[in-house]
Amino acid sequence: GEWLWIAESDDIADPTFLEEALKAIGQFPSLDIFYSDSFIISDKGIKDREKFSERKNQVFDTLKWNSTYYNKGIDEINECLKFDCTINNMSSAVLRKSLVRPLTNRMHEFYFHGDWYFLLKASLAGNIYYCNKPLNYYRVHEKSHSTQQSSLFLRSRQECFRILSLLYYNPRVSDKKELIGHFAYNCLGFGLVSDGPVKGWSILKTYLKMDRKLAIKTILKIGVFKVLRVKRPFFAKTKKKGLHN
Repeated sequence: GEWLWIAESDDIADPTFLEEALKAIGQFPSLDIFYSDSFIISDKGIKDREKFSERKNQVFDTLKWNSTYYNKGIDEINECLKFDCTINNMSSAVLRKSLVRPLTNRMHEFYFHGDWYFLLKASLAGNIYYCNKPLNYYRVHEKSHSTQQSSLFLRSRQECFRILSLLYYNPRVSDKKELIGHFAYNCLGFGLVSDGPVKGWSILKTYLKMDRKLAIKTILKIGVFKVLRVKRPFFAKTKKKGLHN
């Protein structure tokens, strides 16, 4: 077939999920990534379920995910996907096979943020359709892998730095200064007390080995945040730009 759906074993799909995907594909033949809203459920069941759209609308201070939409992949990246993996989870997505097949060769190198990296690369090459119906149930496990263990913490930071590098060097990705600030504050920093100087220096050395030029820009931004004790929301919407309500 021409389309790929990764049905993860611990998630649940609504019986009409694929039907809605086919409708969207018929309506927008140029779409490459279909995804729907999802309910978030715990190991205990779906009694106190929450929708991903509710979380994202709150974090990004928008009503974007209340409505179904079609968007160019690069526009989706610049609006939201470069800040967080706003395509909820892989089991809520259907992807054009010819688009994603060339993008899978290095996914084994990721442990934490492979979905985000993969979906960014796919979005750079294709278009997105979002269905506002919650047609997927994403299960959150209470005992998931923790990034607090030193080696896993470092690996998570390495993967985030790779994502920043992917975005930073793409000429179609906008607001590079804002992008570095977001990653420095939310994804690449460390606690001087909670993590300690040894772990912190290990992280910074890793960035420098990966890409010295980008690392210096990022480290300087981390330093400014630490020295000035900056407190900011996860998504710091600027006055000039932001998501459309």
